[in-house]
Amino acid sequence: MDDPQKCPHLEISGLTLVDNTGRRRATIGLMDEAGMPSFRLYDSNQRERIVIGLDKDDTPHFAMLRGDAKALVGVGVDGRGNVGMTLYDLAGNIKVIVQASDADGGAVMIYDAKGECVWAAPPAE
Repeated sequence: MDDPQKCPHLEISGLTLVDNTGRRRATIGLMDEAGMPSFRLYDSNQRERIVIGLDKDDTPHFAMLRGDAKALVGVGVDGRGNVGMTLYDLAGNIKVIVQASDADGGAVMIYDAKGECVWAAPPAE
């Protein structure tokens, strides 16, 4: 390699990016106990706020988190290939669920402040 500033290939199991004060702001790597890959963004208090990764069965997921690690938005695929998205309020209560599957088509459910489903398509039976 002629240029010491260029590296054509690098193999590592994790990388952490820090800000100018040394606080962790992003990680990419094999971060959980099972060694599954993920990309994580942290706020200025080093709390996880965005997670993109693969689960143990290699299905992808995405989450936007509050500062206390509770979900605001979750998107994922289950082992059967069904896709889903869940939206939460700031208190951590489910507000909207959207699901799609080859077998069942899809569904949308909206919940009120008490956690009760107030609207669903197709209608709940």
